[in-house]
Amino acid sequence: MSLPRPPAKAKLLASLFGPRVDLLEEVLQRLQQVLGAVDEYGPRLLFDRTDYYAAEMGWPLERLFVTFSEPIRQDALASIK
Repeated sequence: MSLPRPPAKAKLLASLFGPRVDLLEEVLQRLQQVLGAVDEYGPRLLFDRTDYYAAEMGWPLERLFVTFSEPIRQDALASIK
């Protein structure tokens, strides 16, 4: 029989997208103030799979994936979101 135990810490991944690179950078700076340093940046990608957000956010949209260096408790994910 297994015994319950707290989940292991995990690496936090964020996906950011928007119409302006400067806004993505500003959001990323604010996230780092709360979540700590970013350790990996993915390439900026064109977010063109749907035009669902175009009316509200503009076009074209760019997407950026980042991970944060400090692992988080997995049960903290809901409050982080």
